[in-house]
Amino acid sequence: MMAVAVAGTLIAFLGGHGRWAAGLALGAAIAILAYSWLHQGVLAALDLGQSRVPKRMVLKLAVRYPLALGVLFLFYRTGWLPFQAIVAGLLVPAAGAFIECLYQAGQGLFGSGADGAASEDFGEPSAPFHL
Repeated sequence: MMAVAVAGTLIAFLGGHGRWAAGLALGAAIAILAYSWLHQGVLAALDLGQSRVPKRMVLKLAVRYPLALGVLFLFYRTGWLPFQAIVAGLLVPAAGAFIECLYQAGQGLFGSGADGAASEDFGEPSAPFHL
């Protein structure tokens, strides 16, 4: 996800759209933070050693959407950064997931001979690639 955010921001900035690049970077930062909090929450919820999810984690999960909507509303009303750029930045995790799907499909279809033969013998999938 970080690679998608950095690449998009650099492309926009090098194209001469500094405000658009800043909006994309802001939206991507919010989206990646929200994704990170969601990931931590899922791990905490699935942790069999704990009987309850920590209150701090519940707070992070509860703040995710109001934070994103508050930032969107602020920049929509003030126009400091392009609204469309911030929305595009919020879609960075979806772009990262799409790229991950393409990579996994490519590994399944065209995987290397050494790894593919070993994983086929034992019925285990190859290790996932994380962005």
